[in-house]
Amino acid sequence: MSDAAALALAEHLLADDDLVGARPGGRTLAGALAEIGRRLGDHPGRAAIALARLEELAVAHDAADVAARSVYVRAQATAMTGDLAAALDLIDVAARRFAEVGLPGGALRTDLGRINVLNETGRHDEALDTCHRLVHVLSTRPPADLSTEEVLELLAAAEQNRGLCCELTGRWLEALEAYARAEAGYARLDDQASIGEVLNNRGLVLLALGRIGEARAAFRSALDKLDDDDRPLRAMATNGLAETLLAGGDYVGCLDALADAKELLEDLDAPMPELDRSLAAARAYEALNLSREALANYEEAERFAASGGAAVEAARAVWGAARLRFELGDTERAAADLGRALDAFRQAGHGQWLALALLDRSAMLHREGDIAAALADAEEAASISASSDARIELVRAHLAIAELRDDAGDPAGADAAIAAAVAAGERVEVAPVSLLVDQTVGRRLLERRDLGAARDCLERAAQTAELLHADLDGAVVGQRFMLDKLDAFDALIELALVDPTVADDRRGAEVLAATERARRRRLGELRHRAAAAHAAADDGEVATELDAVYAEMLNPAHADRERFERLTERAADLELRLSRARLDVARHDRGVGGASPISTGTPIQVDELMLPAGDTVLSWYCLGDQVLALVIADGEVTVRHVPSSRAEVVDAVARLDAQWQHLHADAQLLARHHDRFERAARRVLGELYDMLVAPVADLLPTAPAASLVVAAHGPLQQVPVHALHDGERYLIERFTVSTTPSVADYVTRTASKHPGGRSLVIAASDATTPAIDAEGRAVAAHLSDVSLHLGDVATASALLGGASGAAVVHLACHALFRRDNPMFSSLRLADRSIRANELLDLDLAGALVTLSSCDSARSHAGHGEELVGLMRAVLGAGARTLVASLWPADDTTTHRVVDGFYARLRELGPAAALRETQLAQLAQTPHPYYWAPFVVIGGR
Repeated sequence: MSDAAALALAEHLLADDDLVGARPGGRTLAGALAEIGRRLGDHPGRAAIALARLEELAVAHDAADVAARSVYVRAQATAMTGDLAAALDLIDVAARRFAEVGLPGGALRTDLGRINVLNETGRHDEALDTCHRLVHVLSTRPPADLSTEEVLELLAAAEQNRGLCCELTGRWLEALEAYARAEAGYARLDDQASIGEVLNNRGLVLLALGRIGEARAAFRSALDKLDDDDRPLRAMATNGLAETLLAGGDYVGCLDALADAKELLEDLDAPMPELDRSLAAARAYEALNLSREALANYEEAERFAASGGAAVEAARAVWGAARLRFELGDTERAAADLGRALDAFRQAGHGQWLALALLDRSAMLHREGDIAAALADAEEAASISASSDARIELVRAHLAIAELRDDAGDPAGADAAIAAAVAAGERVEVAPVSLLVDQTVGRRLLERRDLGAARDCLERAAQTAELLHADLDGAVVGQRFMLDKLDAFDALIELALVDPTVADDRRGAEVLAATERARRRRLGELRHRAAAAHAAADDGEVATELDAVYAEMLNPAHADRERFERLTERAADLELRLSRARLDVARHDRGVGGASPISTGTPIQVDELMLPAGDTVLSWYCLGDQVLALVIADGEVTVRHVPSSRAEVVDAVARLDAQWQHLHADAQLLARHHDRFERAARRVLGELYDMLVAPVADLLPTAPAASLVVAAHGPLQQVPVHALHDGERYLIERFTVSTTPSVADYVTRTASKHPGGRSLVIAASDATTPAIDAEGRAVAAHLSDVSLHLGDVATASALLGGASGAAVVHLACHALFRRDNPMFSSLRLADRSIRANELLDLDLAGALVTLSSCDSARSHAGHGEELVGLMRAVLGAGARTLVASLWPADDTTTHRVVDGFYARLRELGPAAALRETQLAQLAQTPHPYYWAPFVVIGGR
């Protein structure tokens, strides 16, 4: 029979066509088997079904050798689907079949499949014993039915598998030796594809050893040698390349490589490479501090690995998920899961994973105060890492030991551990590891007042963090990436406060420069965009369902708290799916347009922060539990410590916020008891004044309506500065107040050109906000060349299509603040909600934007986080000035304030126009709830 007949038979079998009465010959059956084997990686599930039918045909037509080989190839396909137990049973059947038909070489060959499945199920010692036996037989008494070339091929494959066994048990150097023998064997056969597989395995070992450059070269060489149509293996090599890029701090390159791997696996039923990709993606997202996305990938990998019997991979997924759950507060489950993972790694004899998991448990125990147990885990991790020459793990272990010995009152032991970490780090040219070492050593030197050496270390750490961060600027990804990399920046602020070499008249300027540098990193580079950013992913049905959930969450008739909580959980799940889709499509937010002149990686110089004439800046910065207050006026910078702690300020802000929310929930309550509630609000506003403003009151301007720009930090962003009360009057009665994310950002936005031209007004009202339509008309009446959208035409497309190039954008609508996921906070328009991450993609360069909505200036400020929410999105899209609300605003009062603001805008500018309007409203309704929710952010 011809080759065409064999190909046709393979096609019929793969398509599961009816072959009743077919009478193929032996050559056709063998050819069909070869063709199905060639396509095995594309759709292993379908191939396994085809091979079972091929085996039946072979038995029926007395082709016993083809039947035996069909069973073995079916075992390989079954293993690829993840059903490892069934695959092992089929390998046993295939070995018996080969022996029965007098093909001992074929029976011996099945040991390769057996080794692979044993490794996948964590039975590495059995796999290694099988390797030793296979090599011994082939080297001493090879079966007669094998040719010399076949013996060489099997020997190379056995060495490759021996290397894999050593790799999976953390015997790195033995693994490299075995892979070298395998590569030499394949080279004698000129088998480039198999050499590519070995290079892929070698890359993984080099990666584990911290030899990142060599590993990256190995993966790239593997990709050069692997056939283009061998997509599963190319995907695995690409996953490995992604891991080297991640370890080296090239996060953008890592995400790009993972996207390439996903593309290679598209339309393939190749679960094991997809499992590798899921684990690599989880680690990448975790390194970027995208915890929710990382946890979803770990859980996905855990489910698949567990169902397929891949014990080590399942343990790796459980371990990663446990680490994240601990950070998210689910400590009990995290401890139990981590214990399971540790048991699996010990049983498998995998040193590297065991050492890393021990370090994670050490960190958990440390957080819970069990120093002795934490130290025991860290020291065991160091011993394992040293014995296996795992360099990155060794550095991390010594740093953990140093911190623990310090906390245990053993400074000498801590110094010894830091010295060991430095020595181990010299053998690891990996930027994230260097950052950890320099940050730790710099802190140590600062505590000992060795300030010159401390500055050198901390500056290196800060520059490394900025280098790693560089390509991630302009996005929440970049912002969150910095969460655990800010210690060096805060330490440099502390150094500026105590450095005796800094003259007293320059100290304030040095501290300002250091705080601005730290703010810049916390802000994730609020870039000014010259054009719209990358296109959003096609959100499809997920976005449609999420929009419906948002609409239900905004329903004021909701009294069922449990239902609201269920809606919130559903929203979080849908938001996660959209977030992962955007990461997959966009890979990262590169931003469009250049950064501001002072947003590059170089330290900020104070003479770059040239304020407009007459401006005074009050900058608050949270340094640990301290609050620093800096006043910049007339070219001078003064720094003072605020007597109150950060915790005290946060408590007062929370009490004030509780009042706003209570009054918003019952507007009639405030109407009936206005004076009593005003006194209650004024008490808290007075406390905040005494905490934050009184310590620097003598430095503030005395001229009537002087410009005061406030650069708040962290939770202090929620302080309504203009409404603080000094015991006699509100600050708005003394100053023209505006706010800014940072001094540098204020300087840049104020200097930017405000475009002339058209205006866009969108007012999306409903039955609960009848004044919104009237507000839209009133605003439009004060503007020229205006495009007004009311009612049913106040749509998302009106905003997305009309915002670009507008000088003024006014949005009046409901807003939904998502505290647990702020960049999914949204504005409700007539047809759907616009999320913050969609606003970030607009081109608002130079515009004045007003968000006439409840909570539109709210943001979530956790550790290291700034401006996450609608405010960040609008400023990140390039707006020069933003007017937004700090709390839920009264609908009727908002109409009056907005109308007055736009009536005065042309003559006075945003900050002064809002002040005059709020003073007029204060005279009518003295409670700050009515007149004070709106603030000016950015250029005044």
